[in-house]
Amino acid sequence: MMPVPIWSAAAAGVAMLILATLAVTSGLRGRPAKTGIASVFTSTTAYVLIGVVLFTGSGLGIAGLLLLGLVSLVPIAASAWLATMTQKSGRTTVDQGRDDLESGRRRKVLLVASIASGLGLVTIQLTIAGRVLSLVGGVRPYAATIAIGGAVTVYLLATGLRASWRTSRWTMYVCAAIAAVIFVIGALVGGLSDIGSPVIPSQLPSTASIVSLFVAFAVAGAVDPALMRSLSGARSTVKSAVSGGAVTVAFTLAFGFGIMALYGGSFWAPTLQFFALVVGVGVIGSAVLIFLFTLMIGSIVDGLIAAASEAATDMIADDEDRSPIRRIVTVIFGIVAIAIATVAPPIDAVLIGGAIVAGSLAAIWVIATLTAKLTNPAVAFATGVLGAIVVALIAGFGNVFRFDWASVIAIAVAVLLSGVATSILNVITGRHAAPART
Repeated sequence: MMPVPIWSAAAAGVAMLILATLAVTSGLRGRPAKTGIASVFTSTTAYVLIGVVLFTGSGLGIAGLLLLGLVSLVPIAASAWLATMTQKSGRTTVDQGRDDLESGRRRKVLLVASIASGLGLVTIQLTIAGRVLSLVGGVRPYAATIAIGGAVTVYLLATGLRASWRTSRWTMYVCAAIAAVIFVIGALVGGLSDIGSPVIPSQLPSTASIVSLFVAFAVAGAVDPALMRSLSGARSTVKSAVSGGAVTVAFTLAFGFGIMALYGGSFWAPTLQFFALVVGVGVIGSAVLIFLFTLMIGSIVDGLIAAASEAATDMIADDEDRSPIRRIVTVIFGIVAIAIATVAPPIDAVLIGGAIVAGSLAAIWVIATLTAKLTNPAVAFATGVLGAIVVALIAGFGNVFRFDWASVIAIAVAVLLSGVATSILNVITGRHAAPART
């Protein structure tokens, strides 16, 4: 029999081949690309995976699973709010119409925020991919990161967002089917009654960790490029957000309850219980798990890279020059994300750092949109980031860049200072400009 790493590589390769085939053939029928429930589901699953990393470390019990389902709704709600605000302001991030100077500058701030959030989220997903495939399949983490990131980058060169929306749709179908199967197996082979009184008691992460995760998800999710594109491009932002959120929560609960029932009511990872799962399913079973995980992670990553690349292209390209520039931007974005992920940075540090940067920019955009004026965004952004750095100097960088109270304070300070600085600069500029108008 072939060694486990070869089976693992083959399973991951098949999953990526399926995604690439779906992506490359996405434009053959000539139908218009559509956003919808599938793209919202896939985008939100990225946050579920991050939450799983936090919750399974202290044991995933019924309370943790329900909280995980609730956490997954935070980025959807935040992004839906921002998408609604952009539409009410008369502009959306997917609108290619002619902006006046002021609204064009505001729009670029929002696009930069989405790019920053997207880069952080892609890096996290590729890092998770490397770790999981290393634990389950025995492959080297950096090899898995490079292979998945590189394959996604290449197949997105064909049709970009259209490709990611198609892979999202098929990934949602597969995930829904697998979650249903896992739930049924857990109910029949294990016992749903064990969930109420688990064999191995679990405990929730600390309150500070949960609050920090909520805040980081809200800020990063509000300007998540994949969610922004999905919700802004939908016929009804609210309907897509509610439907996509419902599917995500249903998937999370069904899969989670099934796994918990199989393992006595709670699930811990990475522990002996986790590795018992890998050993228990055998080589073929492990290959199936790797195939499903790779399919999901590949679809998440392609949505983020495609949306972030479109955001960057929006900033620098005219309508007629989009395709060549989009391809160049896609390659650059993919290489940067892969390079960072191969270092295997701490997931919480990347998420919180990205939330500080993206939150500062988002705050500038919100104030500028409400006041219909934007003055010196670079100064306002620097003020917010410097405020977060001061918090880090006082509380310690190690505390700020992990799920703790210090990270909540740092993100809040960055957002508030950027917003306040934007307001003050607008007022000062208005006063100086008043005599000139008379």
